[in-house]
Amino acid sequence: MDTARHSATKLLLVDDDPDYLEAMGELLELVGVTAVTAQSVMEAQAVLTSEEPDILLIDRLLGDDDGEAFARQIVGAVNGQLRVALLTGASISERKQADLVQSGIAVLVKPVDAKRLGEFLGC
Repeated sequence: MDTARHSATKLLLVDDDPDYLEAMGELLELVGVTAVTAQSVMEAQAVLTSEEPDILLIDRLLGDDDGEAFARQIVGAVNGQLRVALLTGASISERKQADLVQSGIAVLVKPVDAKRLGEFLGC
C-alpha cells in the first residue's frame, strides 16, 4: 500500500453517527488517507466549499437528510471532478446499485472492510 500517494488526497466522510465517523477515520488512516468529517448535508456543503476534497464518502441515511439525493446532486454539480461513494448498512438491489454506478456513484456496504475501501481509493 502506497500511503505517500494518498497523503495529498482530501476525503470528506459524511455520516450522522459519531462512532462510525471515528471508526471509519481509523480505517482510512490504515490506507493512508486522512478524512475531514461532517455529520449532516449542511456541514458537508460547508466542507465542500472550504476544503475542496477529491473524494466524498456519504452515508445513504443521514437522519433527516437524504445522503443518496445529496450524492446525486454533488455528482451532477462537479461533472466527474470528485469521486463519490454512497455508504449503506441496508441492502440495495442490484438494479439500484447499477443505477447508482451508472450515475457515477460507487456503493460501499457497511461495514466497509479495508480491502474494499482500498480498491475504491485506488490503493
